Amino acid sequence: KAKFGDAAGFVRWLSRPLAQSLSIEAAPPQLEIDELQSMASEFLSHLATLFGGLAIYIDDIQWIDPTSSKIISGTLNKYSDAPLMFLFSSRNDQDSVAALHSFIDVCREKISCRLDLPELGRDAVNKLISYSFGSRPVADNLVNKIIEVAGANPLVITEYCRSLLEAGACVLKNDAWILSEGGFDLASVSNDIFALF
Repeated sequence: KAKFGDAAGFVRWLSRPLAQSLSIEAAPPQLEIDELQSMASEFLSHLATLFGGLAIYIDDIQWIDPTSSKIISGTLNKYSDAPLMFLFSSRNDQDSVAALHSFIDVCREKISCRLDLPELGRDAVNKLISYSFGSRPVADNLVNKIIEVAGANPLVITEYCRSLLEAGACVLKNDAWILSEGGFDLASVSNDIFALF
């Protein structure tokens, strides 16, 4: 409890069971948003120091809400000496770019490294498809159909390959994967990538 200092009250807001286990009294019934953001930043700093280092990974950062964005930027600005690292990943499609840039603008001075992953080339896609089928050869018409549906998105490629295998849409023949008799006409294999997840 003493390790969290003034941020102990935030633990109560974060997790009631955790607060009870640390004998932390209930937080005030209401907090101003600025107070909550400040307490959250201090809590993360204390947590990182307590364990000698802390890495926080946040996926799809383009969807972050303004309050969480302020907590992150406040933590980075006020507790820059804390052994704390944030890792973010984001989509870079047209619908996500504006929101991503808004977040980058808030934290720009504290971003130490940025990696932009380009779209996979045809050779890389072919290798990924082969890997998804146990690193065995895959018939060209099967590869072309997968690319038609999944494009160059590695997550969709692997999920679609998995779905094809589970649906029995392809079979192993002469040490190579080919379309089964029903092929892509099998009702259980969807061309809608969102139906795969």
